[in-house]
Amino acid sequence: MIYATKGIVLHHFDYSESSIIVKIYTELYGLQSFIIKGFKNNKSRYKKALIQPLSIVEVVAYPNPKGEIHLIKEMVLYYHPKTLYLNIKKTAIVFFLNEIIYKSIKEQEPNQLLFRFILDSLIYLDDNTEKISNFNLFFIIQFTKYLGFFPEQNYSENCAFFNLIDGIYQPSIPNHNNYIDSYLAKTFFELSNESVESLHKLKISYNDRKILLIKICNYYEIHISGFKNLKTIEVLEKIFEE
Repeated sequence: MIYATKGIVLHHFDYSESSIIVKIYTELYGLQSFIIKGFKNNKSRYKKALIQPLSIVEVVAYPNPKGEIHLIKEMVLYYHPKTLYLNIKKTAIVFFLNEIIYKSIKEQEPNQLLFRFILDSLIYLDDNTEKISNFNLFFIIQFTKYLGFFPEQNYSENCAFFNLIDGIYQPSIPNHNNYIDSYLAKTFFELSNESVESLHKLKISYNDRKILLIKICNYYEIHISGFKNLKTIEVLEKIFEE
């Protein structure tokens, strides 16, 4: 029996001379692998835009009860982006977020709140005409809500060092190097409480964004097994250099 679901493309790789396997985070079934037969044929009805990083698609597939790879019957774009792959800064963010999401989501169980968060974030980024320099920081902090290690909201002037291992703010520097100092911890706290609509109003320098990006990625490394060696972070830093 075939099924249909919306999904967000995270990764693809060759399966044979003409076919590929695509990993898609689906709304109804969580992370799934699909084979698209004949995708690489010159006369294939499938376009490469379907498998761009974080493409939002609708999938019709045949379930495979004996294995983890399902057969695609049909796949089309559910959302047609206007600027995500034309604006170089937005494209850099998309590639970075794609790597973050792909390295973070390990389980097949569906999480429709998480799916909706990713979907809404991508559509907002696509539509947004305001300054987007802070968007990647905002996303990866908010993303931790769904991964289970959102920062404890106990920041104050007297409790202003963020401990990356324990996920809490504390009054003094911890006895290890995995922390955000009091100067940047305030900005980190503001990002974790800001609305996406007001994000462009936060004034964060390039150097502060760069340090925070590294620290937050370190936060992910601590809390997610196997999360390391990000390839897109240097490109992102370079494109947003001011």
